[in-house]
Amino acid sequence: MRSIVISSSTQRKCTVKLADDFSDLVREATHIVDSGVAKKIAQILPTPFHTIQGGEQAKSIDHVFELYQLFKTKGNRHVYGIGGGSLVGMVSFAATTHTQIEELKLFPTTPVAQAMPPIGGRFTINYEFVKNVLEASGLPTSLVVIPSASYELLEKNGISELLAPMLVSMSFDPRLFSYMRNVSSNGQITADTWGDIIWASLKAYVGGVEKGCRVIGESMADAIQSSLRLQIGYSVALAFGSLLEIWLASSLELMSESTAREYSGLILSIWSKKWPARLDMSSLTDYIGQREMLEFAYPQDGKTQNHRFSSREFKRIIRGTRAGRMERFT
Repeated sequence: MRSIVISSSTQRKCTVKLADDFSDLVREATHIVDSGVAKKIAQILPTPFHTIQGGEQAKSIDHVFELYQLFKTKGNRHVYGIGGGSLVGMVSFAATTHTQIEELKLFPTTPVAQAMPPIGGRFTINYEFVKNVLEASGLPTSLVVIPSASYELLEKNGISELLAPMLVSMSFDPRLFSYMRNVSSNGQITADTWGDIIWASLKAYVGGVEKGCRVIGESMADAIQSSLRLQIGYSVALAFGSLLEIWLASSLELMSESTAREYSGLILSIWSKKWPARLDMSSLTDYIGQREMLEFAYPQDGKTQNHRFSSREFKRIIRGTRAGRMERFT
């Protein structure tokens, strides 16, 4: 069994491990499950379990209050969250802010949630159609990553599911990035290879988070979702956000244009046909214009650096872009 132990400044610890199945589930815990996942694994879930539809709508204060009532009814001190990033993030927020809960165990089931799990020391939820407004500090007690659960999505949706592992590798691990580049060009990914990709990405992500770094595209993905009132899924926002951050880094001469083209080309090479081809830049520009400062990440020497600049400068760059140039990146 492969595992990592993460420690926080508040002496909290989180054990991260790779598993073959859901055998870590125990009947005594309160299980909150993404409704889509529950349909697939209902026969192995301890009953009763509580379901909530996944997606950004799951990360709401209403669902947090719903779980508070569930915790009161159950009288249980152990909470297990099973599903995608939004679901496990909301469950984490609810469990961390409720004094009754002593154990929080997460089972992320999507490639994004497995490669970029909520282990950065904070849990967030959305409020009034704005991304990640409410925040609570904490770590899950343990994180159980089951690659076979996300491999089903890879088989269904194709190599676009490589997005999160690829962005993690761009951000934190040049050797892993070279491997990801070869894998994406091959197009054939076995279950064993997928397990190796998830684990390597997870280790790289943990290392980046411990250095206080963010993945390329994260900041802009949040801004994009907020500007569109959470009407766009996180994977799509992350794809556009990564392209935009790479373009900004190149425009501000923080990254060479050749590197920007290589990174952008790889992202576009795995672009899903189901994703939109264009982004509403007017809504994003208006949203960013309401903020004083903007921050994004760019890779440098195996980690990312954060660059802060004014929203006024962002507007100037966007408005000063010749027609067609932005299209190469968004």
